[in-house]
Amino acid sequence: MPLTLQSSVEGFDASFMQAVPELERMMRKAGLDPSDFIIAKDRGAPGTLSFDLALYHYSVFVGGTKVTITEPDDSRFLDYFRQRIASERAPVRRRARRPNALVARVRRWILQPV
Repeated sequence: MPLTLQSSVEGFDASFMQAVPELERMMRKAGLDPSDFIIAKDRGAPGTLSFDLALYHYSVFVGGTKVTITEPDDSRFLDYFRQRIASERAPVRRRARRPNALVARVRRWILQPV
């Protein structure tokens, strides 16, 4: 099942629509099911420093979670979303856990010889 796209404005541009099949392949490669995602595009508030820049709110719904990203156009949102998918595929580097400082101090205090 494909990714669901919704828009309350003029819709997604042609280059975005052409990139959707590749985006869906990337998602599957990362272990994500595109049919679980809904991407909605809505008009955003104009920027405070720019008088004529149109901004769009892209809301990504998956499960019970909603994330909203504000970008000036579809290609910038697509780049951002691709980066998030690529980071999902990247191996997670785990740092060695350090004991909580308070717990470590109490542990040393308890283990001291009497």
